[in-house]
Amino acid sequence: MITLSTEEDFNKVCEEFEYFRLSKKKRWGYSKEVLKMLKPFCENINTSFEIGTSGFQCIRESVTPTDSFDARTSWPYEDKQFDIVIALQVWEHLWEPTDEQVNDWSIPKQKEAFNELKRVSKSEERVENNSENLEVIAQEREKWKKNSPHLNAPQKIIDCVEQAVLLDYAGGMNFEQKTFQGLMDSDQSKSLIHAFFAERKSNKIPELERGAKPRPISKLGVIGGGTMGSGITIAALNSGLPVTMVERDQESLERGIENVKKVYRRDVEKGRLSQEKADKILSNYSTSTHLKDLSDKDMIIEAVFEELEVKKSVFSQLNDIAKEGAVLASNTSYLDIDKIASATDRVGDVIGLHFFSPANIMRLLEIVVPTNVKDDVVATGFQLAKILKKVPVRAGNCDGFIGNRVLENYAKAANYMMEDGTSPYDIDKAIVEFGYPMGPFQMFDLAGGDIGWADRKRKAAFRSNEERYVSIADRICEKGWFGQKTGRGYYKYTPGARRGEEDPEVLSIIQEERKVKGIEARSLSSDEIRRRYFAAMVNEGAKVLEEKMALRPSDIDVTKLFGYGFPRHMGGPMRYADVYGIENILNDLKEFEKEDPYFWKPAELIVKLVEEGKDFNSLN
Repeated sequence: MITLSTEEDFNKVCEEFEYFRLSKKKRWGYSKEVLKMLKPFCENINTSFEIGTSGFQCIRESVTPTDSFDARTSWPYEDKQFDIVIALQVWEHLWEPTDEQVNDWSIPKQKEAFNELKRVSKSEERVENNSENLEVIAQEREKWKKNSPHLNAPQKIIDCVEQAVLLDYAGGMNFEQKTFQGLMDSDQSKSLIHAFFAERKSNKIPELERGAKPRPISKLGVIGGGTMGSGITIAALNSGLPVTMVERDQESLERGIENVKKVYRRDVEKGRLSQEKADKILSNYSTSTHLKDLSDKDMIIEAVFEELEVKKSVFSQLNDIAKEGAVLASNTSYLDIDKIASATDRVGDVIGLHFFSPANIMRLLEIVVPTNVKDDVVATGFQLAKILKKVPVRAGNCDGFIGNRVLENYAKAANYMMEDGTSPYDIDKAIVEFGYPMGPFQMFDLAGGDIGWADRKRKAAFRSNEERYVSIADRICEKGWFGQKTGRGYYKYTPGARRGEEDPEVLSIIQEERKVKGIEARSLSSDEIRRRYFAAMVNEGAKVLEEKMALRPSDIDVTKLFGYGFPRHMGGPMRYADVYGIENILNDLKEFEKEDPYFWKPAELIVKLVEEGKDFNSLN
């Protein structure tokens, strides 16, 4: 197997293909440059590798459409792998390798595959054009419309399979090449390429460029066994790190232990893990109710309540306990890392690590860089991300960092639309139609309404008098409706259900709030909802860049792609703004600014880019 995890890996594969193409026999004009164009399909769409190589025309001999779909629509792009034997068989009509070339190939399986290659173009055999095969194609088309309704490539691949059945070899070749070129020229392809390279670019940070080397991480301490603490513990254990988890008392510790062990029990029950493997992983897991047991750890991650004074108390104790050179990290979603670090005499060793829940599954890790942190501590944060197989993004130390700061702004836009007359359920539908797995109000229910409520209370004293405030979420929380965990939030949930039903009582609360403020209801179309939602998202992203809280626009894209469900085929919000047109974003902001000058004022960066005729990608 060849793993395509970097551009260098892909180029190596291209070089192998180029080597075999140089047979002195018949040449078809394919080159390394053409093969490189396949990168977005190999890496980012799980059903598109053969397009452009005429691979689907190879199903004509001894292969049914069902076989073709099984082989070509079952590779999850997260694996970033494909079997080079299959790939070489796909390319078999491009060259006839010499015996010397076959013998040079070091893997016996590949030699055997070459010996069995036949030229499909010379064969008279083909898949029968009958109702059974056409029905298989129709079924696959419907399946992929349901599974990937927003992606162009799956349907185009099905078209290619269909034409391999309906047309002769030359006609099928011509159709597939045109289809491939159309996909390559599409915004989706370019956005997926952008997402691919943005993920890799997020590792390029100034601290490493200045020569910083990470400190060693061989022992990890985690403070807290709740949702976040247990998730971080599991992620570390799965990566082979020994972890000591500390809780404040035995009762809390027992709950934390159960939070960890139940994940491994479930994995064993579902066959994802053997009992032997689970036992081996858990042999690196120890627990305690005493912080002093973390005195030998290389890195200590605090994951206690999201309250500043509680966290400062923990760090004050760590100041006297942690060994010299230990990295002290706070897992926080919003709080000021400088203030947390001020509780210690070692501010240079303190960093923020914003994991996303569930931390053992979600890949994003915001690495928050406070004012006085040492370069090697930042490098160590990125090294931890690599060990845990996370996607790291360097974030500045502001309220909410990158992800939650931008989230707060488009959440406000959603609340304004709701209070002005658009149902929260219509808003959710409009965002899901765009390609998100869920809408904002479904997300609030999943995360827990009490979390946002606590954050709003924290900020109440600092809220500007000019800022519009919507109290609907507070009214819902006052009833004890915190979302899925309480069975009610914006939606009503039956026991065990992940999807909620619309709640007439919530609509009544919204109507009462409108009446109090004298708001005449005005419902927005799906397109209008999306215009406002993404204008708010992009505008705040631009302000994050202005303040240098993110290194580059693509880092904002990575944050929203991996932590907040932004559709990958759109490339991220800043890439989306480039496709939509920054001048169109600015025009939308100016239009909405007439309603609320405080909230909708365009970011200076957007105005500057439009004036200079540039886009966000120019800043990458």
